[in-house]
Amino acid sequence: MKIGEVAENLSIAASRIRYYESEGLLGEIPRVSARRDFDAETIVALDFIMLAQSAGFSVGEIKILLASYNQNSDPKTMWRRLAQSKREQIKADIIQLQKMDRILEALLRCECSSLTQCVQQSHEHG
Repeated sequence: MKIGEVAENLSIAASRIRYYESEGLLGEIPRVSARRDFDAETIVALDFIMLAQSAGFSVGEIKILLASYNQNSDPKTMWRRLAQSKREQIKADIIQLQKMDRILEALLRCECSSLTQCVQQSHEHG
């Protein structure tokens, strides 16, 4: 399958596929008449990459996950370890975002006449 067909089937830009390839996520893609010829295995890898990105994994983490599937007969151990770590990071991010939201909410209600008063009020709500 050609890159345009793959992009259309997966609803992503061809440039994104080229990016994944340049980052080493897809391995060597065979070429026919100098054009990429994607096989079913590569399309599954692309689908996996998009799923992992949707879950918040970085390109580096996705490389680790893909390598674990290629080298390990039981890759779910790696997947679970990275997924648990990612969940902990997301929970910490949520706490930080909630704090930021409380501060912004206080700033939106701000009727302060001085910068000092505004900062003090914001600390009370943060």
